[in-house]
Amino acid sequence: MITTIFAMHYYYNVCVVVLRLVRRCWWVLCVSGALTLSRLFSNLCYRFLDSIRSRKVVSRIQSLLMLHFLKSIVLCQIWYSVISVVVGCSVLHCDGSKLSGIVTEIDGEVLAYVDLDRNHFFDLVVKVKPNILQFYLAEENGSGFMLADSFTIQLLWNRNIVNVAVGNFDGDIYPDLLVTTKDIVSTNSSKVHVCFGSERQFFCDSQTYDIEDEPQLVDCDCDQKSDFLALLSNGSIACFISGRSGRQFVEQRFMVELTSPVRRPFSVAFVDVTADLIPELVLMTDTVKSGSLVGFEVWTINKTSRSWVHLVGEIEPLQEPRKQLLPLSSSTKIGQPLFEDFNADGLIDMMVPVLTETDSTMMVWSDGRWSAWTLNTTDSNGVIWRLVVEPDQSSTFSLQVGDYLHSGYPAMLAVLEDANRQRAAFLMTNYPSQRQFRIDNRLPFYLDSSLTSAAFYDLSEDGFLDVMLLRNVTGRSSSLFILSERTLQSSFLKIQICWPLPFGIHLMYWPGSSVQLQLTTWSGTVKSWAGALMYSTAYKSLLLPYKIIGTGKRMWNDNGLKVGVAAWSKATFEKQDLLPITRTYVNPYPADKPKHWKLTQNTIWSRTRIFTGSIIAFGTILVLSVIIVFVEIRQWRLRMLGEDEEMLIPRISTGRR
Repeated sequence: MITTIFAMHYYYNVCVVVLRLVRRCWWVLCVSGALTLSRLFSNLCYRFLDSIRSRKVVSRIQSLLMLHFLKSIVLCQIWYSVISVVVGCSVLHCDGSKLSGIVTEIDGEVLAYVDLDRNHFFDLVVKVKPNILQFYLAEENGSGFMLADSFTIQLLWNRNIVNVAVGNFDGDIYPDLLVTTKDIVSTNSSKVHVCFGSERQFFCDSQTYDIEDEPQLVDCDCDQKSDFLALLSNGSIACFISGRSGRQFVEQRFMVELTSPVRRPFSVAFVDVTADLIPELVLMTDTVKSGSLVGFEVWTINKTSRSWVHLVGEIEPLQEPRKQLLPLSSSTKIGQPLFEDFNADGLIDMMVPVLTETDSTMMVWSDGRWSAWTLNTTDSNGVIWRLVVEPDQSSTFSLQVGDYLHSGYPAMLAVLEDANRQRAAFLMTNYPSQRQFRIDNRLPFYLDSSLTSAAFYDLSEDGFLDVMLLRNVTGRSSSLFILSERTLQSSFLKIQICWPLPFGIHLMYWPGSSVQLQLTTWSGTVKSWAGALMYSTAYKSLLLPYKIIGTGKRMWNDNGLKVGVAAWSKATFEKQDLLPITRTYVNPYPADKPKHWKLTQNTIWSRTRIFTGSIIAFGTILVLSVIIVFVEIRQWRLRMLGEDEEMLIPRISTGRR
């Protein structure tokens, strides 16, 4: 028996070593082999026990019980090792209820997301010096990033990079970059640089374009190639349309019939606001020349004329609930509009942040009227916080929203500052019935007086939003990544609309696309959610290239997904019977023929799901082992009693005792 115990212990150690060596794609095969060997080894042990002809039944039952007990321990230890290898943390120390702290920190400021190595994990475009961009490749296990040994972009020494947008100007399979710079000395005007991607590097064209403020990526001529919309120095708007080769741009006047002057800084969004899933251009304007009022103009695709036309009166000027025009003082700041389904009614709303010297208000355009949403920035300790924005009046600011809680209601991520100038990153929960964003009951993500901004990111690409924080310490920028909760308490979809390519490769995302998810629960309740993807690429918006829509704890029955993109035909795509908790890719090729579009769903095997499934399997093995022990003990006992009776009958017949 002692020899058997040592042999089983040696066998366990060998299995653990093998599992650690083949820790990724072959772990299932190793576990299956280990369990098979375990069965063969136990059969040998049974034969060993059978060879020992003990006269005492109790001794044999004790030996059998010890054997099954040791076998159960070995199986549990093997499964424990599998969980630790696959999940990436010890079973007893994988706490999903708290933030795990800083996962990684990189030098520089993150300006955009792009998938360079085509592994479905979005990499980082990082500004490491005023004129230099480097790229960090995301690790597939969500542990951090690795600096790419190529792709570095270096512009002239006197240029300061202020923004980067990812597009596809030449229609190939490689992402291109739209880089906006300002002169280090004079920051009045901007230059646009176009850098074309390839397998190992970016080629930045020597041709640059002088504009005001920052450009916006759009598809002006609906040819499934990126163009960019910009404000010129004379106050007119032009669209720089990529040519047939994609390496040259033609400047065309755009939005010629504007009824109001363009508001500075130039702000335009590429988003669906008419509920037809086809993106419009929403331009922020000044309704009077003094700039004291804020208005909006909406331009949409005309299917017949194959052009963009003005929709009169689609969005009223910015108003308070009392329907009076909102006066703006010189100290009032207007942020970049946010386009989300804030009340989960299946329609995209517009939220405009308005910051005064004493108050912060979110003005929401929904159901054809303006309403004021408040920011409750008082934490659980009674400390009052305020939003942090850049002091430069010529600039604007961008806030971040996302379905962090998988509730179906987008929450806000913001950097707040208290009276002592201490800064912290908070999650502000959305309460649509109260028209309010409120500081979440959890502790702040991070406390640091050097914080400047925050954004969402998905490190593990598993549908759980993590937090990226930007710090600036004495002129040195760095980006922190904090892994958030991984407790699966509701269903969700992670949706990405890819660039329309015939290859079916999910490499790039298509700005301006829209999605709508409709769900019918088992009780017959119908719920709808809408989402806009990459509606803004200016002013460091850092919008996610995918949309995460949470459906809460509702059980799915019938469901359907609708998708719309920028195309002259204004065609839309619809798909029924989707699987929850998946990465859903839609390849809208050809753009004018939605019946040929392809939808692919990949199950998200997140650490949470693997951990939960492993615990269930662990418990199942344990219960089955206990049942097997008792069943086989009963069989051995009956067998032993039968053997004793066979030995006792001859003794009785011969008269021996």
